[in-house]
Amino acid sequence: MIAPTLLEHLRCPVERTPVAAADPALLARLNRLVAEGRLTTRGGQPIDRALDGAVVNTGGTIAYGVFDGIPNMIVDDSIPLDQLGDDTAT
Repeated sequence: MIAPTLLEHLRCPVERTPVAAADPALLARLNRLVAEGRLTTRGGQPIDRALDGAVVNTGGTIAYGVFDGIPNMIVDDSIPLDQLGDDTAT
């Protein structure tokens, strides 16, 4: 979980828009792809550790993983959400 006061100050470094906490359904989808070895970063690296949470840009196209309460806002470590495709199961 990310502190609400921190969340208020964060911006997507790609689009410079505010971010919001990912809802539980999105987090579950992302973590399912992590478990299946199918989730990668913008830089092409596989994500091999379950996300504790995530923050998502305003457009809903990019997520940033949260690990131990700290959001990783590094552009190359961001998660393009187009990887989810039609994966709508939770």
